[in-house]
Amino acid sequence: MPQADSWRPFEEAAADPWGWVRSWKRQNHGPVVAHLLPDAPIELIHAAGALPVAISGASRPIEKAYVHLPSYICGHVAGALEMRIERQLDCAAALVIPYVCDSTRNLYHTWKHLFAHEPVHLIRFPKRIDMPAASGSFLKDELRKLAEFLFSAVGQRVSKDDLTQSIQTYNRLRAELRRAHRMHLEFPETWTASRLRLLMSSALVMPPEYHVECMAALPWEQEDSAASRRPLRRIYVRGKLWDPAELATIFDDVGFVLAGDETSAGCRHIEQDAPTDCDPWQALATRFLKTVPYAGYFSNPHGGPDALLERVRSSRAAGVIFVDPKFCETFGFDTPDFQNTLKRNSIPSIVLETSPTGGQTEQLRTRLEAFSEMIENGK
Repeated sequence: MPQADSWRPFEEAAADPWGWVRSWKRQNHGPVVAHLLPDAPIELIHAAGALPVAISGASRPIEKAYVHLPSYICGHVAGALEMRIERQLDCAAALVIPYVCDSTRNLYHTWKHLFAHEPVHLIRFPKRIDMPAASGSFLKDELRKLAEFLFSAVGQRVSKDDLTQSIQTYNRLRAELRRAHRMHLEFPETWTASRLRLLMSSALVMPPEYHVECMAALPWEQEDSAASRRPLRRIYVRGKLWDPAELATIFDDVGFVLAGDETSAGCRHIEQDAPTDCDPWQALATRFLKTVPYAGYFSNPHGGPDALLERVRSSRAAGVIFVDPKFCETFGFDTPDFQNTLKRNSIPSIVLETSPTGGQTEQLRTRLEAFSEMIENGK
């Protein structure tokens, strides 16, 4: 397959995720289970015989959802409801909502009220992830509740062997995505931020086995001539999702390289594999607890900013960009403390308040160009 064509499967899945999923379902006749980000245990959904597909936003103005939700709800939550009202999610047999904030909890109850006949499950994660119960009975009990829900929704019980196999499958996918990130760091002119984002986002739509198969055709053998001929700056990103979709293209245009990415659909969700030398239920719990804590989780009430500082330093990033969703109190609460810690250590940062509905591309471009100049001038 020519190099240009090798990116096409990922482009098609990312351009129209739910159109791609509907086509997959027609061809394979398999069940689809939708889930919100972050941290849904997709290995468990896969082990139940279903294709896990992330809902990452409506990517357009939201109108009908705000009839049922407050106008200050973030676009990711409102976008999921908008897509259901517009019947874009009809191919999904069920929905899994991680309880990570008040908005996701309220979405669950709203969904139950509006679509009482449709299977929907709220999975509760521990907020204090350093408590003994978090890695013990609580989290594993929540995983088993989800498994029972999936059995009722798609008709297949999750066996220990099936779960072990699914863990191994997703570990392979994560290893390939980490390899792609290393290529981005070494050859950012060809393995651009846009292409890295393309791989990350399509991995949340395509079956993991097929995604790994398609990645084998990518141009992994890179020539030295592809090395950058312009100054590039390593940037660390923290946030929920990459909104709007054009944001990665702006990074490429400005000359940013993703040294680290803590977004839910970015490097954060591929950094940790589930261990394969223990009970698979414990393996899923362990992976969750080792993943960089999502906003709203914590292991030490005072350790969040210092932990971020250490990750930024390890990445050798020249600056930090906070991609905070509009109306997201969870991220907004943490960001000032993080910024103050970075400032005390002479690391520049900027906050972008974003929305999945778009309409802010040029404003974001202007701010990121100014941030790049500030880093270059050492301010």
